[in-house]
Amino acid sequence: ETTKRVVEVAKRMGYTRNALASQLRTRESGILGLVIADMANPVYSGVAKGVEAVAKREGYCVLVSDTEENPDKEELAINMMLEKRVDGLLIVPTQQRHDAIVQLRERGYPFVLVGREYSDFAANCVVNDDTRGGYLATEYLLSKGHCRIAFIGGRPYISSTAKRVEGYRRALAVKGIEFDPGVVIWSEPSMEGGYAAVRELLMRSKRDWTAVFCFSDLVAAGVMLALRESGLDIPRDVAVVGYDDIEFAPVLYPPLTTVDICKYRMGERGAEMLINYLRADPASRMLKEVILEPKLVVRDSA
Repeated sequence: ETTKRVVEVAKRMGYTRNALASQLRTRESGILGLVIADMANPVYSGVAKGVEAVAKREGYCVLVSDTEENPDKEELAINMMLEKRVDGLLIVPTQQRHDAIVQLRERGYPFVLVGREYSDFAANCVVNDDTRGGYLATEYLLSKGHCRIAFIGGRPYISSTAKRVEGYRRALAVKGIEFDPGVVIWSEPSMEGGYAAVRELLMRSKRDWTAVFCFSDLVAAGVMLALRESGLDIPRDVAVVGYDDIEFAPVLYPPLTTVDICKYRMGERGAEMLINYLRADPASRMLKEVILEPKLVVRDSA
């Protein structure tokens, strides 16, 4: 009865419900934090859509922060999310350093890694089987008779890059082909990075390679432009395979053969994992890893 009278007086005086005060009582904000490495990348915009769909269905809002692959911005974003008292975090990490993420784990703060993982500590995560994806792409090129296959793009310290290269190397090894670091060019994971990398490769050595496996479709778009400007036909002179199967892959010229990594589903599974973790009894919470299977999508570039 007293509470009812207080509420009525508060309404007459113009007071509204204080979300933070309510949150402090319930220890829940109804908000999930999403820290994305690069929102300009179509892969991560797809992940974000999957996260938001599940969050909406389960009654959560999503607070999004773009770190632009900058570890300082990542740390600031995580701290900002904590200040906003989000219930849990979904993080696509930059992987240049992981101090802030280690602190989350040490404090017992609920979080899920999406798309990338760390080999030196366990965490809830949803990732693609990028080793398998790299293997599928390279195996396909080998089946088309290509024995000298270049790899272009990506940062070697990022787990997804390292695993795609691992799959590439495994497929070569199965055919008895020795891995040659001379046809591997690291670059920014962008069209500009792919363009510059293939130009460097063309100048670095005689062109005895007949195919290129690209870290991503964005990289592949730059690679294809540079190859055409160099007078090389795709796929007659050089076959090109991308990775991610983003929306513009089918409309490139020629349409891009690539590896589909289920971007939207990755976001969905990450959000489901985090929400289930939040709702579980703390004593029964266990760390989980979900690995999604990639799929080769064959088009005209290879």
